[in-house]
Amino acid sequence: MRSTSDYAPGKTERQAEEPANTEAQRTSGVACRICGAPTEVFFHIEGVPVCCNILWPNREDAIRARRGDIRLTFCRECGHIYNSAFDPERLTYTANYDNSLHFSPRFQEYARDLAARLVETYDLHKKKVVEIGCGNAEFLALLCALGPNRGVGFDPSFIPGRVNTTVGDGIEIIADSYSELYANRSCDLLCSRHMLEHVPDPLAIIKSVSHALRETPCAAVYFEVPNALFTLREKGIWDVIYEHCSYFTPQSIYHLFANAGFGVLNVKESFGRQFLSLEALASNEHPSRYSPPPGDMDRLADDVAAFAGYRQNLVDRWTAVFDEMRKKGQRAIPWGAGAKGAIFLNVLGEQALVDYVVDINPHKQGHFVPGTGQQIVAPEALRQLKPDALILMNPIYQDEVKRIVAGLGLAPEFLAL
Repeated sequence: MRSTSDYAPGKTERQAEEPANTEAQRTSGVACRICGAPTEVFFHIEGVPVCCNILWPNREDAIRARRGDIRLTFCRECGHIYNSAFDPERLTYTANYDNSLHFSPRFQEYARDLAARLVETYDLHKKKVVEIGCGNAEFLALLCALGPNRGVGFDPSFIPGRVNTTVGDGIEIIADSYSELYANRSCDLLCSRHMLEHVPDPLAIIKSVSHALRETPCAAVYFEVPNALFTLREKGIWDVIYEHCSYFTPQSIYHLFANAGFGVLNVKESFGRQFLSLEALASNEHPSRYSPPPGDMDRLADDVAAFAGYRQNLVDRWTAVFDEMRKKGQRAIPWGAGAKGAIFLNVLGEQALVDYVVDINPHKQGHFVPGTGQQIVAPEALRQLKPDALILMNPIYQDEVKRIVAGLGLAPEFLAL
């Protein structure tokens, strides 16, 4: 574990990292984890918390949270991006890990619509559904209830009691990571949402999935991940977190599944372009109906080249915002204690004039942000805190946040990342 003296929470972004300018820094020395081609480093941050979604019970432990480095590395052959400094030994997923978005009405609507579409598209009625990385199985429960279907979910961080496992034809939860040990689990739909970006060797696990479905070649596959194109093009440096060792583009997720023997049906952006989804059939006996548009790789390379340059401008911008508020004696509170919020606060360090963070997830409230130690509070706490400004960690939730705040009788300024 890195000691706190190795990286003080108060370091600014300028202190915490140096641009990769030399040839030795640009070349990762590691072959691409999807296609094996040479790769190059384009973005580097040192000493961020290795897990932004761990619930810390006290401020002291939160500040001492284990840290790691991020070295984003790009493959020009397949378009994959990954953290070549990632060390899986530094990160463990347990019941203390909570990245659920299901307390948001906006996200609930998205999840319900997606589940209904999958059930209709693939005729999932009295069928078997497997979800890898099911979290607390909220989405799996939707798929089972709509069928009705039987579900099997894999996740070492599953917490019993968070969801009704008797819905549909029942849900079996295996509190373990999916691996070759479970390759005999055939199904009619295998889905995985926001798990694959956490996997150091994505090709190995997708080959395991292909092996598991060898007896059901018509099984449908649905995978969803954060959209790296959105991160690159929307200057989303706050989306770069240690537990995401892979960042998928449309090109790289297509190559991943095609190389593992799947017939890719489509690759789409969703949820305000923040998510990327892939649908496929379990056997390459079904020819792929999708292929990345020609010329997209050149544009992707340009996006990658520009990304590192956004960082300091954003840090300077927010430092100026907090400096101005400090002069006026004003208080700002971020809304959202997930990954974006944690990285935002850790990158800005002492430049951020922040004592508390609001989150609607009741299981996060009363805990503390890793690395910087702000307490996470419920929206109702804003009545007492009376912030002058709320910083929206994800603007897609802006309408629902404004409704909640108006219901509290408050009218702060809203600032968006």
